[in-house]
Amino acid sequence: MGTRSAELGRGTGTFGLVVETAGAPTTAASSCLLARRGGRVVLTGMFSAGATGIDPVHLSVSQLEIRSVFGASSAAWADAVRAFSLGLLDPGPLVTHEFPLDRFDEALALVGGGDPGTGKVLLRP
Repeated sequence: MGTRSAELGRGTGTFGLVVETAGAPTTAASSCLLARRGGRVVLTGMFSAGATGIDPVHLSVSQLEIRSVFGASSAAWADAVRAFSLGLLDPGPLVTHEFPLDRFDEALALVGGGDPGTGKVLLRP
């Protein structure tokens, strides 16, 4: 196990802010391990049944601040939309695949396939 893996295994991450976007079964817990002590973790992915939980001992000891976008106020959503429209945030690099709408089934299979190279999948009308 490499040095970085050992650090993550102990939960001594180095990032002040970790934004989870995948919603994969292990990414909420992994995101907490990436955050440094006193860091913030923002969960934006859509999790489903079977997702692994966040260790409450690690959460307390590391003094992490956890936020969920789906609990955000309408003002927070307005700020995000404004940031996109002003070009302050570019979601483009998150999109790894594009499909026409009639290939929905193929796109859905790709999203659920678990390939770490798959980011956001965009469907175009």
